[in-house]
Amino acid sequence: MRGRPFRETEANAVLGITPAGAGQTHGNEYGGITGGQGGDQTGREVSIVSFYDYPWTHVLIPPEDDGSAPPQASNPEPNAPSGGFSGSAKAYIAHLPNVGWLAEVTRVDDTDDGYAGIKGRPMDMIGVAGSSEYRVHYLGGDWEVPVYGYDINDTVNGLAGDFGRLIDGVAIKGRPCRVHTREDGWLEWVDTYDITDSVYGVAGIYGHAIDGLQVA
Repeated sequence: MRGRPFRETEANAVLGITPAGAGQTHGNEYGGITGGQGGDQTGREVSIVSFYDYPWTHVLIPPEDDGSAPPQASNPEPNAPSGGFSGSAKAYIAHLPNVGWLAEVTRVDDTDDGYAGIKGRPMDMIGVAGSSEYRVHYLGGDWEVPVYGYDINDTVNGLAGDFGRLIDGVAIKGRPCRVHTREDGWLEWVDTYDITDSVYGVAGIYGHAIDGLQVA
């Protein structure tokens, strides 16, 4: 499959297959970009998404096809573990419109691997492990019904949100959280679950789309 690779130095690489489609990597089976096994171990490490105009720093144009055989990939480590999600009760994940699910996050820090999301690109869905109940508030809308599990393949009870509907509020029971918005940067931590209290019970500011999430 030929195309033009696009790369932003602080994000994943994307292969532009057609003007309307792109193949994108999301991270390995451990939620990072190093130390994983070759190939897609979880079924969520690569995907085809609608092409989006990110501030790419590099565009690589391949030479004309000369008919030669493509290079062969090296063999993966024979003892590298495989599997799906990390299984960590600290895990959380974000979904972006026209991008898909990002890599699972299992920690909180100031690096790109220490939060869920891509700053400047609002999210529409989240998944949170280790919480008995969580929910999201839609930008220009209302609160979604609460969910009680963490499984991005379960669109009823395994994730909070809806495809294409941006969120501006998050409430998570049992785990402190905070959110990032383009207008406000990182907001204060919230450790109370109460959607009637927009100051201390909800993470977010109504009307400001969320583009980053940290869950402790």
